[in-house]
Amino acid sequence: MRLAGPPRLPVSRPIGRRLTRAPALGFDSLGPADPSATATARAALAALDALLVLDGPLFVGDGPGAAAASLVRAAAAAPRGDVRRPAAALAASLAARATSPGWPAFLADAIVVGRNNPLAAAAARGDAARAPARAAVAADLALLPALAFNGADAVGWAASCGGGVPRPGPEWGAALAAVVDGEPAAGACARFPADAPPPPPACLGPPLTRGERAALAARLTATGDAGWDSHLPWLEAVWAAAGAGNVGTTALFEWDGGRLLPSADDAAPGGARASADPWAPLAAALAAWASDPAADAPFAGGARVAVEPAAPGGGPTLWASVRAAPTLLTSGARLVRVPGGPGVDWRALGAALRSHPRARWVAVCDGAGADAGADAALRGSLPPHAVLVATLGPAAAGAELAGAWREG
Repeated sequence: MRLAGPPRLPVSRPIGRRLTRAPALGFDSLGPADPSATATARAALAALDALLVLDGPLFVGDGPGAAAASLVRAAAAAPRGDVRRPAAALAASLAARATSPGWPAFLADAIVVGRNNPLAAAAARGDAARAPARAAVAADLALLPALAFNGADAVGWAASCGGGVPRPGPEWGAALAAVVDGEPAAGACARFPADAPPPPPACLGPPLTRGERAALAARLTATGDAGWDSHLPWLEAVWAAAGAGNVGTTALFEWDGGRLLPSADDAAPGGARASADPWAPLAAALAAWASDPAADAPFAGGARVAVEPAAPGGGPTLWASVRAAPTLLTSGARLVRVPGGPGVDWRALGAALRSHPRARWVAVCDGAGADAGADAALRGSLPPHAVLVATLGPAAAGAELAGAWREG
């Protein structure tokens, strides 16, 4: 007796190049993978796997780089790979940052900024022995054009994965638009000419402006398929003059939990100066000190300057006054706001500032605390290239001005 089994479902087989639709996936199937697109994806994967030192800074984490790496790996696995999820992740990550028109510009900007780049950090510190880092970064820069894929590449990869191309729609429209090249950045960067990079200054100058970053990133992407290593001379000049990472892109910082973080105030550096500003002369003197590395007077290295707080309602805070100094930020100084009150780890702050020895730091503290251990904590904690200015909190007695908070 034959037992009845489950019904057998018919198996569909493609006939010729008949168009089939898969609405749930958002694809129109058009047949086999495109060999040229697959070869481009595999070349990008080979470049990704060959990176020596820039793979971590550029392609690891939760940012656009990690999504781009996932997209490349999926496309290189054609026809079995699925590029939809990483493409959507790349689109969302780029849109959240809103810093560049597409993936190639974002990648080029990351190189210009030099965050977590060993050669950029060495140039910003002024290290003389950086030949090994230079060789490794140059080798990586030669590979990066293969990873600066554009929207046409992404469409070809989508066609090769699963034998289909995405239909027009909001999901794929957003995903593919994120990796299409944007409009070229207008203007040039006169501060860092490509043909004659300036020599490194004695200390860091102002950080890169958004316009300078866009122009320098466009200079990289204009290279086409040629390696970006030919740009290394002026890239090193950028890092040596403006700094690398956050120090190279902003002048305003917050001391938060033992870390130097970019300040939210950086959205609008500078500001309107109050008509009655008691600290205007102090801010002007700080600007003069920051702009001339040889002029330490009136601030000796690691100076601490205590000033009387303004009367309630009588003027701006010390931070607002120093931040609004017309020439302080353009002088190349980096400002860090330190929270008021006792318990500040001054030694940790000093160690963080020492890690950027060619920047001139002005630490500003409104309402600093003074206690029996403040003098010992502050003594020798600040490096020679930093000045600490502070108003004292209400708990600080006049006698303590001669102790922890004294000039010099």
